[in-house]
Amino acid sequence: MHDKLSRLIDRLFRKMIVPFLGAGVSYNADPDGLTRTPDMIRRLAQKLILEAEKSIELAKFLLCICGKQDGTEVDLCIDKLCNAGMAVLAEVYIHLHNEVKACNILRVAEFCDLEPTPTHCYIAYIAREGYINEIITTNYDTCMEKAYEKSFNRNFTSRQVRVVTNLSEYRHFIDDSNPKYPLLHIYKINGCAKKFKEDPQNEAANIVLTERQLQNWRENKWAQDMFRDRCRTRSILFSGFGSEEPQIRHTVLQVMDEFINNGQNSGNNVEVWDYENSPFIAEWGEMTFYQFQILSSYLRAHGLTQITINEVQEGAFTKSDKELFDRYLPWNGKNLEMEQFWGVVYLLFIQRLLSEKYFSPGSKFSNYLPISLSIQQLLLQEFRQEILGQGGNEFKLQDLFIWDQKVSNLQASALHHRILFPGEELEPYNYYAFRDEPVALCMLYFLWWLCYRAYNYKDKSWLLLCAEGKALVRIFVAEDNNIKIPVYVCGRDGYYNLSQLVMDDKLPYSLGLIFVLNGYGLEPKVFPISNIIDSQLDIIQFYIIPDVYCFSNSCQSLEDILEGIRNLITDPAKIKREAVHWKKWVEETYQ
Repeated sequence: MHDKLSRLIDRLFRKMIVPFLGAGVSYNADPDGLTRTPDMIRRLAQKLILEAEKSIELAKFLLCICGKQDGTEVDLCIDKLCNAGMAVLAEVYIHLHNEVKACNILRVAEFCDLEPTPTHCYIAYIAREGYINEIITTNYDTCMEKAYEKSFNRNFTSRQVRVVTNLSEYRHFIDDSNPKYPLLHIYKINGCAKKFKEDPQNEAANIVLTERQLQNWRENKWAQDMFRDRCRTRSILFSGFGSEEPQIRHTVLQVMDEFINNGQNSGNNVEVWDYENSPFIAEWGEMTFYQFQILSSYLRAHGLTQITINEVQEGAFTKSDKELFDRYLPWNGKNLEMEQFWGVVYLLFIQRLLSEKYFSPGSKFSNYLPISLSIQQLLLQEFRQEILGQGGNEFKLQDLFIWDQKVSNLQASALHHRILFPGEELEPYNYYAFRDEPVALCMLYFLWWLCYRAYNYKDKSWLLLCAEGKALVRIFVAEDNNIKIPVYVCGRDGYYNLSQLVMDDKLPYSLGLIFVLNGYGLEPKVFPISNIIDSQLDIIQFYIIPDVYCFSNSCQSLEDILEGIRNLITDPAKIKREAVHWKKWVEETYQ
């Protein structure tokens, strides 16, 4: 992994990243084109030109804005007028009319109808894991809060996102969130489309449009102070933000001056980019002058004088880095799309999260495994290397954590949903974080790996897990004496509602096995499923076995575990024959 990408993931893993989201993040939100700044500018310009047809004085004034003081009304060109920019045209229109009419021309209220992009979802999913708790944005749309809210199952009603647009909300919010799930703060420093739609007369003035508003932070001291504090103490990741808004740029430069005055670099051997508050910039194309200005000022504040472009690039991810990102998530085109950027960030984050938090000694999952510490450490180490890609190996679960546009979800979400909410329909954008149910979700991938390991997976291609029916995930299909035996897993709720385990498709099997994840305390069961093949009624015997039974009290080595799994798959009835012995072992192990 490249140094700067590694530094970003490390900073994210230590909860030091605050994303600053600009218009580029919502660029591809549907309906298409609504939030794109060039389109918004053009709508204003068209309206002004129509009004100039009725006013010679206005036409002359607009010609001056275009740089044609001696021109006539015929010379008024919409393309040149658009070059004046949003802030200038908005200020002209508001002086002629008012803020409400300007917002209506820009269709600000319709920004509430935009659907989240995969970029918003990747950011929301990192937040769900508890590693992003604040987002600053200049966007009016509601895509970010929608992505976060929709990531929860529909049965979850606790308020988990806090949108802040004014001082009162910043100071007087009562935290009524569910303590089990992270609360996300979204600071909308340029206003919010939803609030404008609800109360246009009072909220229009809070939608930042003009140069004057931009220069003085819309007179919102709280937003300026909040942003200053985050620049001082956290790493701001500017994403989809061209940094052309003067209030942002000037505030960053002022904070950089503070570092010079306080001698942050004096006598310190820390590498400049390794400070906890070093900024990052993610840009679709090449780095802009304003982005260069932010990064170079950071370097100057820390003692560098003659600064090269390469040194500045250490804090920026641009189209020049696309080849680096293509190694993890290949993408069409020459530019670094924000979906590719955040997709790679999420992949590398989830890979590290699983390796260092959930499949490591001392984790909740490792404490659940009823095996000796030495065998446990060996198993977890091999799993991290072979499956999670530790040590530079392939991350074999990667395809499960890439956005699937057809279903508006990750493949992993479909798997986790069947484990945690059997019988319910998976909705778009739903996400099930490992922090929610670490034991069950970790065991899902661990048993999948053990089954392939038990049957010498190295001689076969890896087959990813597959969601089936309403409550099952197929992890493996074993073959014994030309008889195929499917191996599934389900959650505890599936165990208590066996009727939900029935699959929709006809199964060409006579025997099956279902492991219950996080199944400590449950007893094995036999559950027959009726299946009709070629007009013939067939009964499939499914043996439902708690996951802990995969690790018997005779497991003294890795091979013992694998042999035990092979025996369970080929002869699951042994659980019933030895029920008393197994139950006693489980009780003694977890007492």
